[in-house]
Amino acid sequence: MHDQGYYKEPLWTKNFVILLMINLLIFFSFQLYSPSLPPYLKSLGVEESLLGWYTALSMFAALLVRPFVGALLDCYGRKHIFLFGLSMVFLICTMMFFFPFALALLFLRLLQGVGWGIISTSAATIVADNIPRKRFGEGIGFFSLSSSLALATAPAIALTLPIDVLFCLAAFFMSVTILLAAVLKYNPVSDAMECRNLRFSFEKSALLPTLIIFFGNICYGAVVTYLVIFATDRGIQNISTYYLVYAVTLMVTRPNIGKLVDKKLYVQVMALGIVCMAAAFGIISSATNIYLLDLGAMFYGVGQGAVLTTSQTLSVINAPEHRIGMASATFAMGFDIGIAAGAVFSGVLVNFWGYSGMFTALMAAPLAAGLVFAVAYRKKLFASAV
Repeated sequence: MHDQGYYKEPLWTKNFVILLMINLLIFFSFQLYSPSLPPYLKSLGVEESLLGWYTALSMFAALLVRPFVGALLDCYGRKHIFLFGLSMVFLICTMMFFFPFALALLFLRLLQGVGWGIISTSAATIVADNIPRKRFGEGIGFFSLSSSLALATAPAIALTLPIDVLFCLAAFFMSVTILLAAVLKYNPVSDAMECRNLRFSFEKSALLPTLIIFFGNICYGAVVTYLVIFATDRGIQNISTYYLVYAVTLMVTRPNIGKLVDKKLYVQVMALGIVCMAAAFGIISSATNIYLLDLGAMFYGVGQGAVLTTSQTLSVINAPEHRIGMASATFAMGFDIGIAAGAVFSGVLVNFWGYSGMFTALMAAPLAAGLVFAVAYRKKLFASAV
């Protein structure tokens, strides 16, 4: 029976639990800046037209370092690179408190992006080492749930705290991650011979799943950038309940979605995700009250969880063991670029069609993700996974 073999492989090891805690704290620390840093920078005299560069440069720096980090992880191991990245981000968070100057903060955000690229790629690689292959979907479901919960809760908390407190809190969380990472047990690199021809390249087996999450995350970029403005424009109050419903939906559905992925029900789970994401944007685009917006949050939570879990699983389980770091880096790049593209592209659509028209048009993004999956699956391009 599938279930007997499935549960013989332990998932909830000490290492896995520690990794969940680290991932939660990492994302929580970073998301504390999202709603509070722009108004703080504005108070320091930064023009509104330049505020976006503080985020854009940080993301760009992370994208640049990911391929190098993935190759180094596969060549030299995980521990020292991970600890270096965590320590770097801790120092940057601390320095932000002591250097409240616009130019200094721009430089620190750039370095923070480098650190983010290191630790997020490392964490994804290390957790892939610690999840049994037969339970990979379930494990990735819980791992991504920890980051999603931070994404849903940290911004709301940040809005209630002064900026100097946020800097200290972010630094404290990063200090805890260093302590936790120090007690982790790390797998040795599987093939030291790869170091002789160290290449900073993409992992080919992860490219199609990366393209899928790129289209899927275009929607996320639009939501985090324009949802609050859209709701305010329509007079919808209590917008914070959207994030609460989204978080609860993730908690309830993500682990079960992972189990379905482990049973290789890729088509069914992906179809569910595509339909739910498209439906979510249809509902959001026509929402006139918080109840419809919350309904959209439910559909989006299910859809985003299904697409992310399936694509991330496919990106890693087909990669050679000595290339898991590069597979994680490749997928992470598609994840980040999708959010950035969604934020920029949705802004263009708003200028032409308004907020409602923009959300309606973005129903095409998950459909594009579904098309890529369907073609790849039909041509058996996911190799052993299918």
